[in-house]
Amino acid sequence: MGEPAVAGQELNEAQKAFLTAEAARIASESSAIVSPAADQAATAAAMTERGPLLPAEERIDELMAALRAQSDQIAAMQAQMGTVQRQMEEAQAATGGPLTVRYAQGAADKLDSLQLQYANFPAGTKHFDAPREAAGRLVEAAKAIAKNGGKTTDVDKAIADIEKFLKRTHFKLGGSHVDWSAIGDDLELAGEEAAKLVAAV
Repeated sequence: MGEPAVAGQELNEAQKAFLTAEAARIASESSAIVSPAADQAATAAAMTERGPLLPAEERIDELMAALRAQSDQIAAMQAQMGTVQRQMEEAQAATGGPLTVRYAQGAADKLDSLQLQYANFPAGTKHFDAPREAAGRLVEAAKAIAKNGGKTTDVDKAIADIEKFLKRTHFKLGGSHVDWSAIGDDLELAGEEAAKLVAAV
């Protein structure tokens, strides 16, 4: 390798060659060592080139956003249906209410009139107490179906009780002939309209 160089003394050819070789070796070893910062930079660059994978958290956020949007849509539809329902109820109220209630009330009103008209029956004004009580139940049952739906059981029972009086009990109590046709029509139509409401639900 030759003798070491002395400060201020010119290097010979062998020393120059040795120093050149050492510098090259150190440079080569240094280039093979990758710092953490350089490694992170390389990883980020690679992700940029291929595009980052979608994290699970982002997917969950997307699903939650979709659910919130769907919930808002349902709430808006329910509000709209509520508005339509109120409009229908207002329109029905302006015309006297649902048909089943109107016919039921019509039968009740006619029985009230007959009670005054035939006060001379043996039982007096009490003669019509039973059918008038049944007519009151009919009106309430018709209102319940118009509002909440359900079965026509109470409507049918009230109608049957009134019809029993018209066809049998009236004569047993000593009542004379009465034209029940108008009341009969109201009872029939009240039952039919109640059945329609139930079927429509």
